Amino acid sequence: MAEFLKTHTVKEFIVEFPRQYDYSNMVYDNVVSEDNKGTKKINELMFFKCKEDLNEIKAIKEFGKYGYCEYIKTIFGVEFYMIIEEQNVINELERYLDGVVGKRLYKDEQKELIEKIDLKVNRRLQKSYDKLNNGLKMIDLGYVILPKKSNNKRYWIVEKIEL
Repeated sequence: MAEFLKTHTVKEFIVEFPRQYDYSNMVYDNVVSEDNKGTKKINELMFFKCKEDLNEIKAIKEFGKYGYCEYIKTIFGVEFYMIIEEQNVINELERYLDGVVGKRLYKDEQKELIEKIDLKVNRRLQKSYDKLNNGLKMIDLGYVILPKKSNNKRYWIVEKIEL
């Protein structure tokens, strides 16, 4: 309603929005004179705040999943935050890693490990053991992936380490 009033006359506003109440409190009645006449005015501060809120909401939506958390992270310059759902995923990952400690992981098992860790940089799944180790380090999991070779066959070993 305030946007309409900014670009139209009060008479056009009344025709467009007859007997409608502005719940945002941006448009209000202002007494012009003592003759029981009035006009419509815009609360500029409220109008500005609503515009800013809409811009923030748009920015939050652009971040996608957990958009609000990502938005707050950029505002405060925080590198890392934790969400309960993500903590549950980390707990599940830790149980999985406990189950494969010391086992030789060949291509198929490596692929499963990569998918379980699910480390993405710029939406791309990271597949090298070095980057996966960095991901495990970032979430403070005490595991490391070591590349090994035996009889020209390459495999990975997951080992538990002390932090």
